[in-house]
Amino acid sequence: MTLVDELVESVEVAPVEAAATVVSLAFVAGAVAGVIGFLYRAYSRESSPVALNVLVGLGAVALWLNLSGALGNFVQGETVLVAPDAVLVNLISLVVGGTAAAYGGRLGDRAAVEMSNLPDGYDADLRTLVRSAGRNVVVRMPDADGIDDAEGYEPVTDETKKEVAGKRFVFPRGVTVEELRVRVADRIKKEYDVGYVDVEVDADGEVNFLGLGRSVSGIGPTLAPGTCAVALRADPAYASSAGDTVRVLSDTETGVERVAAGELRAAVEDTVTVALDAADARRTDPSTQYRMVTLPSEKGPEREFAAMLRSADETVSVVSVTQESPLIGARLDSLGVTVVAVETPDGVEAVPEKTRPIRTGDRLYVVGRPDELRKLGPA
Repeated sequence: MTLVDELVESVEVAPVEAAATVVSLAFVAGAVAGVIGFLYRAYSRESSPVALNVLVGLGAVALWLNLSGALGNFVQGETVLVAPDAVLVNLISLVVGGTAAAYGGRLGDRAAVEMSNLPDGYDADLRTLVRSAGRNVVVRMPDADGIDDAEGYEPVTDETKKEVAGKRFVFPRGVTVEELRVRVADRIKKEYDVGYVDVEVDADGEVNFLGLGRSVSGIGPTLAPGTCAVALRADPAYASSAGDTVRVLSDTETGVERVAAGELRAAVEDTVTVALDAADARRTDPSTQYRMVTLPSEKGPEREFAAMLRSADETVSVVSVTQESPLIGARLDSLGVTVVAVETPDGVEAVPEKTRPIRTGDRLYVVGRPDELRKLGPA
């Protein structure tokens, strides 16, 4: 009798116990591979390789067999490391476990895909990721007719809209909807010299809304009503800077005469730009050399506020509340924007209480981003 025949005759396998072992190990392999497939899809947005699923599943089976064998040897005191009946069950377990791991990985991958399509009631981080079929997310801009003007900003030219229309921007996969929105806005600002971009994208990377606006620049937008900027020949004090209150003086035959008082905006050698009242500006002469005295005063809050708005994404808008407005009855602090004043038929309420309800006929002076102002309704 050969050695192989002796090993076959020595195999004593309990069918029920062996079947239970094989099924249990197959379940363990499939469960572990399913978890790996789920996490792989959730992290990389791609299907996990079958080889990885099988490797992880067989690793779990081998770990279980080694631990159970070592524990059995320790408890029962057996010194035979490999028994013929155990080898047969182990081989069958590895084969069945590998098959179960392959299918378990697919189930985990499918579960991750379904999780990304859940409705709003099942909010999760996976659902907020942008879905992409390839390695990149491609965002296509709408046609020129589908590009609107950003609320509260100067509209861009038609040429700029035509340049942006139809362009495709490629971004790495795995970004969230908010990250994708910010990246699209930054690309348009940098590549097309646009001051503000109001864009909305969904989980599929589709652009639902695109509004463009030019940034407010220059001195004009910062001038108060009834004032203008005038360039004069003068010699301001060495410590003078933009925003200082100055007095413009002129030498006459009878002495020094006060010509105007205003705000210094810029100075280059003996040429200065001063914001003056319209009446004072008419008395100035560009060919006259003036004296200029800087007065000790603080910068006006209205100028600081205007400077902040020029460098921020927020802008000022007026929202009129009609009888059909859905804002009626809501509190000011529920709008999500800053309400600096409310104009009513009885007058203007400066810095109103946040709990004040909105009434028909109110005109709300609000500060916010164009996308926030757009949701409040037409101005």
